Formats: sequence, structure tokens, C-alpha cells
Amino acid sequence: MTLVAPDGSLYTLHNRAGGSADNLNRSYTVNLSNEARNGTWRLRVQDTHVDDIGKIDSWTLTS
Repeated sequence: MTLVAPDGSLYTLHNRAGGSADNLNRSYTVNLSNEARNGTWRLRVQDTHVDDIGKIDSWTLTS
């Protein structure tokens, strides 16, 4: 799971930890002090476990 800043900078939030566990309900802290707050922020997620069907119910970005 990667957070993509408006300028294209990438911030890895989660990298395969958890294996086949169901649900990923977490908060992540990232230092974004050098990033502009305005613009479009994106969340990239790829569920690569063979037996999983992934979906995003919701996500938020707060300061």
C-alpha cells in the first residue's frame, strides 16, 4: 500500500506484512511536512495473496 502525493512522491505504508490475515484496519504515520497539502492524494493498493479478494471500504488522510 503506497500513498502518492500530489507531486508524485511515493510513501510506502504497508509492504506485505500480515500475509493471509483478513482485514487491514490500521493507521499509519508519515512525515509529510515537505509536501503541499493541496492537490490530489492517491492510495495505491495491490492485494497479491492468491486466495484473497481485496477491496477498500474507506480511507482518509488527516493532518
